[in-house]
Amino acid sequence: MGQLNEKYSVVPDQIAGYTLLDEQNELNGIYQNYYNILTLVYRKTVDQGSLTTQYVDQNGQAIIESTITSGEVGSAYAVTAKQINGYQVTGQKVINGQYRNGQQTIQFVYQKIAKQVTTVTPNNNQIVKTATSDAKLTSDKQVPTKTAKLPQTGLTSNDKLVGIGLTVSMFGLLAFIVKRF
Repeated sequence: MGQLNEKYSVVPDQIAGYTLLDEQNELNGIYQNYYNILTLVYRKTVDQGSLTTQYVDQNGQAIIESTITSGEVGSAYAVTAKQINGYQVTGQKVINGQYRNGQQTIQFVYQKIAKQVTTVTPNNNQIVKTATSDAKLTSDKQVPTKTAKLPQTGLTSNDKLVGIGLTVSMFGLLAFIVKRF
């Protein structure tokens, strides 16, 4: 207890496993002519773990930027591999675990998808060239193609069929009208 108009200063206790939440309270002041009540609020400290997720190729080189998440120690995480254009995941597509104290790192390993290049020669044979992701030729196959021929009906245009269809329709309409009257 202090005397009226005397300065006071409060030093909050350090409590293991707890953090002082409200430091907005007046920890320093002057005793007034009324009760000064000071309430300090503490919260139980929850340890946090950090998880870095890396997206790398088979040589360990980063494909895209890593992501970092955090969570309460002991809580579960489930990380799904991202879809990256031109790559496919070679291992697990989902990694499950629990946050631990400190830093953890997980990796998704990707393989570059081979591209297929096809060129057509003038004699209607296809040459299929399969290239790896870095465009090195891996195979050269000649594949004959079949050209489908339609049966020859003697008609050179669809105009004759349209004309016949219209004529039949007109006779049908005329017969319907005559029958109604």
